[in-house]
Amino acid sequence: MTKIKEQLQNVLSEQQRFTEKNEQAVLARLQKKKRSLNIPIIACCFTVLAVIFIVLTTSPSDSPTTATEASLLAYLNEQAAGQDVEILYQKLNVVEKQDALIVYQLSNNKEMIKTEYVQFKDKKYQQVHKIDLPIETPYLWQATNNAPYLTAGIMIKHNVKQVFVGEKKAQLVDLDDGWLYWVQFSNELANRVVVEYKNGKLERLEGYGEQSTHSIPYVSFTSDTESTMTYLSDTMDRGRHDYSAYPVVVDEQLAKLERKDVILYENDQGQTVMSRVLGLPGERFAIQNGTVIIEEIPFHEDSGFAKIGGETVFEVYKEKMGNHLANEDAAKSIFYYELPEVVLQENELAVVPDNWMRGAIEVISRTRIKGKVLGYEAGAVAKNMWTSAERDLYEAFKTSNDLELLRDETPITIARIYMYASFINDKQSEYKLLTTLENHIVWSEEEHLRVRPAFEELAAREQAIQISPHLLEGEFIQTDEVSGYIAFSDGEQEHGFQMILNEQGIWQVAFMPLQ
Repeated sequence: MTKIKEQLQNVLSEQQRFTEKNEQAVLARLQKKKRSLNIPIIACCFTVLAVIFIVLTTSPSDSPTTATEASLLAYLNEQAAGQDVEILYQKLNVVEKQDALIVYQLSNNKEMIKTEYVQFKDKKYQQVHKIDLPIETPYLWQATNNAPYLTAGIMIKHNVKQVFVGEKKAQLVDLDDGWLYWVQFSNELANRVVVEYKNGKLERLEGYGEQSTHSIPYVSFTSDTESTMTYLSDTMDRGRHDYSAYPVVVDEQLAKLERKDVILYENDQGQTVMSRVLGLPGERFAIQNGTVIIEEIPFHEDSGFAKIGGETVFEVYKEKMGNHLANEDAAKSIFYYELPEVVLQENELAVVPDNWMRGAIEVISRTRIKGKVLGYEAGAVAKNMWTSAERDLYEAFKTSNDLELLRDETPITIARIYMYASFINDKQSEYKLLTTLENHIVWSEEEHLRVRPAFEELAAREQAIQISPHLLEGEFIQTDEVSGYIAFSDGEQEHGFQMILNEQGIWQVAFMPLQ
């Protein structure tokens, strides 16, 4: 009987139909070895064979009622703990037989996308890798640190054509409200995630975690150890003359250095250069495929992968440079830079400039550091961005809080003074410049004066720098007796800065003025 099953399996494994000819072939082989079999036994065996064949050929492997998918549903129900499960994507036999990749949501948390890679062991599915991503953090992604590698992320769907993880295309999953989820699974570690838009543009994406702050802080002097300097090199240039557009504040006190701090140090040629600290003492540091690897874990934040002049993808940089790209191979080697792993000693740091084409990626001794760069000197920025007349008017208003000082001023001047107060973090003057009309007040002065987190203060300063120059080029349009707006463009889109006329006929800034 066992031999008959083996013969049948051989026939089926060759993808042959169980025809009369095949049946006779099996019989002929069996008759040579088992002539003692009588006819009733043979008939019985073929009856069993027929039943086995019917079962094998009428049970589709892709049916949702198969044992494999039933076990997968049982696993999901266990994970859901009583919640409804919505499966967004699933794939069986991804890397090995009876494994699965599943993307799903639970009814009690529709804002979280769950991705799991599971394997069938001990008669049930067990989790190997898991990634949870909240929808409200788009354009970031997360990857597991062990093989097989699971990589996933969320984007706004508009204009996205494809996402590449390394050289492989990710699986795209449409979500509600214009969101797009992507996931890729492989035995190969891929440190580069690049999105291709429908217009052909390519962009490298940051990893999920603490999002990098691309803005340079604006700071004032706070101690005797600080000084100002003008840096003329482009080692930190992201495309906007970063760290060289204005004088910077440098602190010579080096009590504590952290990852991503910007420093000045003396290189082997005796020059003072600026770079960013990425590797700390005692760590294993390497660069693979243009991505910084720390303790064998890719550092997926923006400062941890290759860029030249702000561009993060070789093809984009090549197109941007055109005929001015003198050495294509040299540029490509930067975007795919490799550095063998080194173990940093107790007094060593690994430094990487923001502009990988300039400066040096190297290990330096802490003794070579001259200071920590805190950011742009706020006073120098203000002098460049606001006229002396505007700053004098602000100082007078700050002292008196007298709106009559603004009676003869244009809405554009008042708006720029408001932005200046925001830039230097003078929240009290900010509030005094807001509208006093009762039906236009949104929050109290006490609420406005609450202590801002550092990132909010930085965002407000960055917004003031970005908007103030465009306000000068704007046009004020009055829409009714008490309302109007300054229409201006930032070079990419049109905006409006809302203003309100008070009962004394003086223009003030509307709450949440930018539209």
